[in-house]
Amino acid sequence: MYRFYSKGDATPSKKAKRVYPVPTHRVTIVGEVEQDTLKLAVARCSHRDKFVRKVGRQIAEGRLKKGNIFMYVPLTEGQLTTEKFIEIASAVAQELLSIPGEEKVEETKASAELV
Repeated sequence: MYRFYSKGDATPSKKAKRVYPVPTHRVTIVGEVEQDTLKLAVARCSHRDKFVRKVGRQIAEGRLKKGNIFMYVPLTEGQLTTEKFIEIASAVAQELLSIPGEEKVEETKASAELV
């Protein structure tokens, strides 16, 4: 099983000279290969939520086990490498993070399955 966690944006703090992550949407993507297909399940963090890897992983893995698959990716090059998974998951995360509201996730899911 493969796991991917998107990174938050970083911005300078007003009080200190350090750089702190800005509260932002974060995405956890879990993937599993079955035959010649990569199945992806996603958990997206709201801007009101604190991002916790363990919680995101549990939600995404639960969705994968229940069959709530976000996207199917056919594998043409045979075996999936970790680098290829990161590339695919990064692209999916970027697309999800560019959507302003959570209500649009279903629209993206429908359009992603058509690709």
